[in-house]
Amino acid sequence: MAQPDRTRLTLTLSREHGNRYLLLGSRQPAGFDLSSWGSRAQAWVAAQPYQLTMSGVLNRTADARRAEGEHPIVRIGRKSCVLPTIGAGRWTVRSRWREYEATLQAQGLDEIVVRLGRRKWQPIDIEVRGTWPARDLVVLTAAFALLARRRDDDSAAGGAAAAVVVLG
Repeated sequence: MAQPDRTRLTLTLSREHGNRYLLLGSRQPAGFDLSSWGSRAQAWVAAQPYQLTMSGVLNRTADARRAEGEHPIVRIGRKSCVLPTIGAGRWTVRSRWREYEATLQAQGLDEIVVRLGRRKWQPIDIEVRGTWPARDLVVLTAAFALLARRRDDDSAAGGAAAAVVVLG
């Protein structure tokens, strides 16, 4: 018996001037403007604005909300995920020599794979498998979470190097 065809879509999140990221390959305009600290972003999908925020110290989570104070529409974190679906989600990140690769899986949907290079100018490649409600918002939140992870790792590495210089 043949396996059913899986819906598969490739998207790219491209860094434009400043800290603006545009989602290419979608049927509607989508993207976000990242804050200078990288812990907040103003996102949009079609004409709908959203706020993206990072929170937590040990359990970093990325949230997408329509307005301040609302419950998150999307939450992506290592310990928990809130998605616009009934099923539970799982977020895993692998740090590799040349890139980060993150996978968001949800029961009954399939998965979204996000690949982010080590260099800031490289585009973010996204592969969406299956049909996802609020797909573009979920993709933007996942990419935002991975950008924050790279920034956190870069900051930690810079601090370690500074400590070695001071102690050495």
